[in-house]
Amino acid sequence: MFGTIIVTFFLLGVTFGNKLPICSENEEYQNCGTECPQTCLEIFEPRECTDVCVQGCFCKDGYVRAGESGSCVPRASCKNVPKCRVNEIYSECATLCPLTCQHKEPRVCPDICVEGCVCKDGYIRSVLGGPCVLEDVCSAYSLL
Repeated sequence: MFGTIIVTFFLLGVTFGNKLPICSENEEYQNCGTECPQTCLEIFEPRECTDVCVQGCFCKDGYVRAGESGSCVPRASCKNVPKCRVNEIYSECATLCPLTCQHKEPRVCPDICVEGCVCKDGYIRSVLGGPCVLEDVCSAYSLL
């Protein structure tokens, strides 16, 4: 019985002794949330996720993240998110100067965010505005 009381007080100290983070609008704190919270993107292109329990601020029911780290928006507002092409994901903060087969190194570019589709990790644009391809296949686009 004494051990149970100590464990109970310990658990209460961990749960209530530490201050919980202040969550943003349309979010709530959860002790056991998903490692891969749903975003507007997954409504169009679901992704796989492990079943890992993490603590933090998560969107309330009926809300999803606008982007990977965006604010929580009503699920219905996701219809405004463009459907990206193969090997692309939507980003709230994309660059105006993405890497391409012709420009594989970052170049001087205005430091501003634009919303839009970007290449997934490991892919670059074949040409500006073109499809995202693996860098290995860039030689096929070098003649363009």
